[in-house]
Amino acid sequence: MQLPAPGQVTICDLAGNGRLEGELRHRLERMIADGVADGSLSVDDTPRATAEVLYDLWLGARHDREDPQPPGQLDRAMAVTRRILHV
Repeated sequence: MQLPAPGQVTICDLAGNGRLEGELRHRLERMIADGVADGSLSVDDTPRATAEVLYDLWLGARHDREDPQPPGQLDRAMAVTRRILHV
């Protein structure tokens, strides 16, 4: 199965589509495991659990951004992501 090309969909478009959500979470898990293996990042939990947290974090940040919220939701999500990945 192929994910749509970047720019064609957002994380929010994937919400509710279990097949695409699962593929994205699996890809995140693989990238995290590869980063741990090559030493470019570290995590405090398993790659799978970390991927789940990051997916949910970014989904929430994107939803928050669509609401009339103060700017900075995505910046805060990126800061938290960097802390989770120790980069």
